[in-house]
Amino acid sequence: MIGNPAANLERHLKRHHSNEFKTVQQKKKIKLNIRDEATPSTSGSSGSQETLDKYVKSEFLKVKLNKEIVLKACIELITVNGCSFEMLEYSGFKKILNPIVNAIGNHFSVNSENIKLLIP
Repeated sequence: MIGNPAANLERHLKRHHSNEFKTVQQKKKIKLNIRDEATPSTSGSSGSQETLDKYVKSEFLKVKLNKEIVLKACIELITVNGCSFEMLEYSGFKKILNPIVNAIGNHFSVNSENIKLLIP
């Protein structure tokens, strides 16, 4: 490759994420100082490439949930909070619940019929 392959990323950080850009620049300066002080490498390699994981926040959340917690929460919505069974079928509720249900897997589902069976 010719030039600086990280130039686009650096320009993006500078324009849209100034705090992160400053952090990257400080780390680059520290890294350059360390390289200057170190003995030159005979292999010609400058080490491993840095990943973006340090600078990009994940879109995923780690949440401690399991089948029992989800079922108990749905039962509580009906019995304690006074929500109707119909609420379990609302599209907005399904948008929240479906990723959780899919993550649990094993043919797990939440609907008004199976919650009715769990309420004594």
